[in-house]
Amino acid sequence: MNRIFFVVLLFCMLSCKGKHTEKDVVEVMNKLRTIKIELADTAFRNVNQLLEMSSFVVLANDEPLGGVKRIIVDDERVFVLDDTPKIVCYNMKGEIEYQINNKGGGPKEFFRLLDFTINKASNQLIAYDSGKRQLNVYNLNDGQFLSSLSTSTFAPMGMASVDGVFFFDNPDHFNYPDNKELHYSLLYSTIGNKIDNRFFEHDEISNYSMSFGEGHPFFYNNGSLLYNKRFDTMVYRLVPNKIIPYLNIELPNPLPDELLKDRIQPIELVKNDYSFGITNLYQCDDILYFWFSKSGFYQTVFYDLKKNKIIYAGNKVSNNPVKELPVFYPVVGVYQDCFFSLVSPMTIQEKLSIDASVFPKELQEISEDSNPVLMFYKVKK
Repeated sequence: MNRIFFVVLLFCMLSCKGKHTEKDVVEVMNKLRTIKIELADTAFRNVNQLLEMSSFVVLANDEPLGGVKRIIVDDERVFVLDDTPKIVCYNMKGEIEYQINNKGGGPKEFFRLLDFTINKASNQLIAYDSGKRQLNVYNLNDGQFLSSLSTSTFAPMGMASVDGVFFFDNPDHFNYPDNKELHYSLLYSTIGNKIDNRFFEHDEISNYSMSFGEGHPFFYNNGSLLYNKRFDTMVYRLVPNKIIPYLNIELPNPLPDELLKDRIQPIELVKNDYSFGITNLYQCDDILYFWFSKSGFYQTVFYDLKKNKIIYAGNKVSNNPVKELPVFYPVVGVYQDCFFSLVSPMTIQEKLSIDASVFPKELQEISEDSNPVLMFYKVKK
């Protein structure tokens, strides 16, 4: 059955909306790999055997951050979108370089920033204003407003950019029920406001939504861009005008499609023992990291791609503070061959109470009112 499934998948992928060569087929076959996940019975309390702290950035308290919705680290700068909403750009000393916080109804203002991305090819930061249904374009160096692009024909839930082009997360079509051209989960654009291609036609499952277990579908990994569609276990690598199957993740007791088609109540879905909702998927060296939901809890996975084996899969990951790893927090990205996390001040306070001596002086001064700390982790050799 698996062999038949992948043959059908390849046919569908390579015949979808564009020309594909024999080289494309070979690339898909060479890259796609299956990972089977089995959960551990014990907790992983020694993350320091796998990771060590490489560096950290204490984000300045000049501007308090709300709940963080998106963080991108690129070219020695940290870009944070919070839920107030605003975008704050920091340097690697944690100092604020600029902010995009001009909320309002004016031509250079925004109503609601839902997501943002960086287009290095044009040296621009592009943010999606879902209130005005437009893309706002800012100078990447200083955050100055440059222009806006109308997206009135579509209403994405997320966006990402790679190699100067754009992908949009479009999980449903309630805002444009009669426009069949937009009834796809993944939209592609070369310039941002004009859809040039589309992938994954909407079906019964696409129209099911819930608030638990739905993470961001786009994941930046050292210059490459990975994508995972909601309730899917296939991970794709995105390149201009093409999607490449990369990982097929076999979750334990996977969520049956029939339950989603039958519109199961979200609370019932969380209560049961099914696995679903892959998110926070990042690769550093040969170590793959991601989450998924099971029995109402997030399950964390560390997987060794080189040895093709699970390092750990389960819902309890922690460590006693040691000098090489004072604190571990869920990973939210990869930068310069390091995983990174945005560690809450409450977590640092908790670990300080256990053993403050292993923390650098700057981290010992973190209070409950501080902004989060950006922490980078290297994979131990």
